[in-house]
Amino acid sequence: MQKNYWVVGEGMRLFIAGPDCGLEFGWLVARWIPAVRHKAKEYDKTVIICKPGYQDLYEFADEFALYTQKGKCDRWLLDGKICKPPSNIQEDYPERDKLWYPNEARCMKKQVAYYKYGKYDDRLENERGYRLLIHARACKKYGQDKLNWHPSKYRELLEMLEMRPIDVACIGSVEDAHYIPNTIDCRGLPLGMLTCVMANSKCCVGTSSGPMHLASLCGCPHVVLTGPTKLKILGGKTNRDRYEKLWNPFKTPCTVIDKHGWHPPVKAVYRAVRKYI
Repeated sequence: MQKNYWVVGEGMRLFIAGPDCGLEFGWLVARWIPAVRHKAKEYDKTVIICKPGYQDLYEFADEFALYTQKGKCDRWLLDGKICKPPSNIQEDYPERDKLWYPNEARCMKKQVAYYKYGKYDDRLENERGYRLLIHARACKKYGQDKLNWHPSKYRELLEMLEMRPIDVACIGSVEDAHYIPNTIDCRGLPLGMLTCVMANSKCCVGTSSGPMHLASLCGCPHVVLTGPTKLKILGGKTNRDRYEKLWNPFKTPCTVIDKHGWHPPVKAVYRAVRKYI
């Protein structure tokens, strides 16, 4: 019978999980990591195989093994039959059996333990929050470009809010998020620093995405633009269910705008944001 731990030394049980490359970021922070966090409680030591820069999301881990592959190579451990550990894991832990690796359906069935992100990070020179964070998603993969709120809509929103440039910041990755003029550019922040910014900000607005789920886990009120589609993987639940209940363990204030599809009028978003800032 297979087991998902290694025995290291006398009586020590080792848990190795990863790599964290097979999931969208929302699934990663809201289901996979909480499931691994819960499972890790059963072991004496936990090693996480993760993408460089993601270590701050695994505050419970004892050690990390980082991978750097791109594209299809990211799935070198995830062929569904053979889980081959990277070379450093093979060398450091020769008595291995099998890895615990990501899968959306599996994540839904596992018990989870959530953690509220956003504790002090001394790498953030002037730790501060903002009145408004914007995640202007620019991602085009999986046909998501048609689900992105246009940058001009964010500019119109800021004009209506009449906010000072110093009070607004753009977040997300440089590759997959637009920068909106006359704001602070916080795109590309290390995740540990980003969670601090989120935890100290009044509101985050953007289309449904991983950073919006992270906002929930940081206690940052958020306004989410999304559609009403029922999702099979969630048992017929919608994004509204996910943001308001399923993936909102800390009951972070949230307004989901889904009556207009993925492209609501600016006035509707303006009214929602005003409640929080």
